[in-house]
Amino acid sequence: MRTRVDSTLPFFEDVAYGNVMARRWSTRRAFGNVTAAAFVSGAALVGGGCAGVDQQVNSQHRALATAKPEARTVAGEVPYTKIAWAVGQWVKLAQRSGDVWSVQTLSIVAQDATGFWLESETMSPRSEETSRIKMHVSGYDPSDPGSLKRLEIGDVYTQEGDDRPLPMPSFIGPMTSAWILKNFEIDATLGSPTEVEAPAGTFSNAMRLHHVTAFGPIESEGHSWLHSEIPIWGIVRTVADDGDSETVLLDFGITGATSKMGD
Repeated sequence: MRTRVDSTLPFFEDVAYGNVMARRWSTRRAFGNVTAAAFVSGAALVGGGCAGVDQQVNSQHRALATAKPEARTVAGEVPYTKIAWAVGQWVKLAQRSGDVWSVQTLSIVAQDATGFWLESETMSPRSEETSRIKMHVSGYDPSDPGSLKRLEIGDVYTQEGDDRPLPMPSFIGPMTSAWILKNFEIDATLGSPTEVEAPAGTFSNAMRLHHVTAFGPIESEGHSWLHSEIPIWGIVRTVADDGDSETVLLDFGITGATSKMGD
């Protein structure tokens, strides 16, 4: 099941780590900031600069992000359509903040009567341990664009390395949902379909958009390319106009994801 993006959908948005797909609109809702970005996109926010960074690991991550595209071309649908969430979907992304590259894998690992369980795994050159976050998301259905206004983050678990997963306080998820939706603004303009490359391949008919985001007093501007065959958030590539951050797709799958944190 897919969602068509055209003028019949006055409200269409999808946000991951501050990157968005949308018709032109301005509203106060999205995921972002420290906890929500880490939960929803699998991103462990890393600051600029290289203090405390394992340069060997950072170089390995940079090499992944700048590798030549795989020898595959993936055709996209026009107008842009979005894959419905399903258990087993996953994406692997390289994300840069300043000079620091981290690698995150975001997966849909379970579904129940009220929503989905999303799990992220982050490898950062700032930490010797792989960090994981698992959270319950309800109220969101990619086939219903307006449902993002009803998204709720429920139970959240964290794990460092091989340690036992630990539950976060029960108020963290709901508090994060409410706070982010209240304080986040974005204005996005949809461009024409285009071709975009990433290490995961070459993607035709990608949706290009320009977006200005404001999180409280902090404002940023950038571009994103999203594709109808990429699950979860659809991201192939994003880049901030000031050059300080970017995201690139390393790999993806429609099936095969399982939890590394247990049930």
